[in-house]
Amino acid sequence: MPQTYPIPVGTTQSEIEIKKSRFIARAMSVGCRDEAMMFLEQAKADYPDARHHCWAYLIAQVSELNFTQK
Repeated sequence: MPQTYPIPVGTTQSEIEIKKSRFIARAMSVGCRDEAMMFLEQAKADYPDARHHCWAYLIAQVSELNFTQK
């Protein structure tokens, strides 16, 4: 059976502090690479003192996605 996952309707953010280090996660649905890169640039502008900005994106039509568990 194909695996499903939630797609954010808007922008969401969550934070956690571990050993006095702050980790911020953001998620947003985008339709193209340019939108993903603009989202990343906004994160960099919002947190210019961050030492790392880790990111990833997946762009596909929902009908193209086929996830299976192994």
